[in-house]
Amino acid sequence: PSIKEENINKYGNNLEGRMNTPVLPDGEYVFSDDFEKYSNDTGMGSQGYTVWEGTGKINSGSAYSGSKYVNCTGTVNKTFYFRKQNLKLEAGKTYVFEVSTKAVDGKAHNIGVKSGRSSAILVSDQVNTSWVKHQIRFIPEGTDADSVAVYVNFFGVGNIYVDDMRLYRVDDSTDVPEREQ
Repeated sequence: PSIKEENINKYGNNLEGRMNTPVLPDGEYVFSDDFEKYSNDTGMGSQGYTVWEGTGKINSGSAYSGSKYVNCTGTVNKTFYFRKQNLKLEAGKTYVFEVSTKAVDGKAHNIGVKSGRSSAILVSDQVNTSWVKHQIRFIPEGTDADSVAVYVNFFGVGNIYVDDMRLYRVDDSTDVPEREQ
């Protein structure tokens, strides 16, 4: 595969609050969305996201941060995806994808990164009924860095709430805090 996983068992999920990891270059994200700027019921498919086999709409309420989040609703016998795709990254550099999710009904879901034609890196089968921040640290390689996608997905009917979706580059020597077990 042409995407290297940076020890998913160590850098997976369940991090409390914002990491103290420097963001490079100049503190800028590749992308960052806390969903606060959208009106309620805004369909995220028209806002630069891809929504497959269901809906992804803005709701207000008990979000991970702020007051708005995306309510992702799946369809019977289909795999739902909420993703940001066609992201161009620098090959050989270290990136972190982080997203907060909540499965009100206990729906199992996955957090993933896919780079070009390589295999996806997943934090799989999350069943968190309260807000949890998940994280994947990865290094895209070669031309696959030209087409990276980050996503949340699940199978079948259910609802997953998504908030604070971010992708940023970190210095290769920066240690990302270990996840809580």
